[in-house]
Amino acid sequence: MDISVGQMVYVPAYSQIHSIYSGGKNQMINFAVTLSIRNTDLQHPIFIKSVSYYDNDGTFLKEYVEKPFQLSKMASVSFNIQQSDESGGVGANFIVTWGAEQEVYEPYIEAVMIGAQGTHGFAWRSPAYVIKEINK
Repeated sequence: MDISVGQMVYVPAYSQIHSIYSGGKNQMINFAVTLSIRNTDLQHPIFIKSVSYYDNDGTFLKEYVEKPFQLSKMASVSFNIQQSDESGGVGANFIVTWGAEQEVYEPYIEAVMIGAQGTHGFAWRSPAYVIKEINK
């Protein structure tokens, strides 16, 4: 794991996909999405500054963090998109911004998606990608 004092990360979140089990029909499957942020540092807290949700077209939909908050060492927090929420579409994503008062091990951030169609269940995860390092 890398050491950092803050980052902006991109997290893909598939709240819908085209069905692969629909017999040629163009059906969509909705997914419940959980964005998980885990502080992996054994000694220091981090601060979650922003968790922004965007749709398939890159349109801002929602900010989940009203004001920055501390995430204690080895603590976790999650944010959820209900399966019935179709607003994100097939290309939904999050931008997460976090920081720390000193160098820390970067948090583990991922989106986990679950859904079903008929007797088929689907689950997978999308890891975060650093798009910007934030220096003090």
